[in-house]
Amino acid sequence: MRQLSKPISNSKRTLDTCISGVSDAVAKAQYEADRGCLEKGIDNFETASTAFNWCKLPRVPNGKKNQIVVGSLTKEHLINLYSNHMVGSKGEARKIYDEILVAANGKCPFCAGIGHAKTLDHYLPKANFPLYSIVSTNLVPCCRDCNTEKLAAFPNNTEEQTIHPYLDSPHFFLEKWTFATVNNTDPLSVQFEARPPATWLAADQNRVKCHFKEYCLAKRYNIEAATGISEIVHVRKTTLKGYSADLFRIHLFEMAQDPSTPINGWRRTLYYALASADWFSKIKF
Repeated sequence: MRQLSKPISNSKRTLDTCISGVSDAVAKAQYEADRGCLEKGIDNFETASTAFNWCKLPRVPNGKKNQIVVGSLTKEHLINLYSNHMVGSKGEARKIYDEILVAANGKCPFCAGIGHAKTLDHYLPKANFPLYSIVSTNLVPCCRDCNTEKLAAFPNNTEEQTIHPYLDSPHFFLEKWTFATVNNTDPLSVQFEARPPATWLAADQNRVKCHFKEYCLAKRYNIEAATGISEIVHVRKTTLKGYSADLFRIHLFEMAQDPSTPINGWRRTLYYALASADWFSKIKF
């Protein structure tokens, strides 16, 4: 929805930083002993990223915190590496966390900036993929609503994977695939939907539909649209009062192409829908 640059800190540097911050000598020695396994996990994540098939990476069941995941490290060891030695750290590892979060400029990439990014979300949930709990490109700035709406489980097939803000192909972020229908009711009503280009691969078409559904964007966009329409009507009654229907329609199309907001965000999608509805520009407000 909103593409982000990859984190400045690569995953192996993040791993080194987290391990160096472990104060318990026994635990630190255990992480050090299995460093090779942890680095291999990072390599496997990066390989999966080049093929966009993160769902093929090995996962573990929910619970079972004492289950061995890799080397001698349990699920609890791997989750603690993130929770205690990155998020809970007061040192360099926490700085990396904050650095990743701040890079989003407060805009959640999953919902195209509706929500304010206040935390990092694991693209691959750490409950099922603890080996990748501190992989930098698995940590994505996220708003509370997106973090709540997304499913706890990750899909088992590539066609249902949601869009990855760092690693996915540019066409997901540069080509239009969200559309809306405006109904001439009182008050006006809007329905949003994911309608990817027919030229896309079937898997990519399905992925954006799954993303749109998983993050409840139809409902959330609709809420934003109610305020957006009120603002548009106000501008039409005041600043653009002297515009003809054709000029107002041109204005709407121009706003629908504003590059400062995401092409598949609610605002540009709404403006495009209003401009495409011939009757709307002719209404006498």
